[in-house]
Amino acid sequence: ARTTTAALVVDVDTALLRSGGDLFPYFMLVALEAGGFLRGLLLLLLCPLIRLLMPRGAAVRAMAAVSFCGLRAGRFRAGRAVLPKWLMEDVAAEAFEAVRAAGIRAVCVTALPRVMVDGFLREYLGVEAVVAREMKVVWGFYTGLMEELPEGGGEMVMKAVVAAPAPAAEEESDKAVVGFSGSMEFLNHPLARCCKV
Repeated sequence: ARTTTAALVVDVDTALLRSGGDLFPYFMLVALEAGGFLRGLLLLLLCPLIRLLMPRGAAVRAMAAVSFCGLRAGRFRAGRAVLPKWLMEDVAAEAFEAVRAAGIRAVCVTALPRVMVDGFLREYLGVEAVVAREMKVVWGFYTGLMEELPEGGGEMVMKAVVAAPAPAAEEESDKAVVGFSGSMEFLNHPLARCCKV
């Protein structure tokens, strides 16, 4: 596939992680590690309500609000210290090999906040770009709210990655952008329109 692929768009939540899109353990880790026992207990108590009454996107925003609200942005270390270990243990072997394949540029799409996964995806998997929402910061503290992706922002990232010179100077006119996901939800994402396969 390397000879016909210009870039690989990977849905982190459903294709890369074996948890099948269940992001609660990662938010619980942030709540306990960065926020303390009471924040973790609050998230645990709210979890059934969040899962039963909210669609997936709203549930992720609610878990992010509980996990991040009031944390000091400059001191958030869980994304660099603890989360990579947990994420690495949950990565599916075939997905890991697909992303790490030599000569293929990878762009990762996730519902998790960028601060949680950016370091892991860039340092451990070597992806070129991460399309994720940022956590809003006011006076150096996370508000718990996630910013929306800018309109066309993911497509701009994809165009920049595909247009960048390849590690091996090859002709890329006949190459396709391939999407790698384990969910039909990915088809609604703007980056899915960039994928030919």
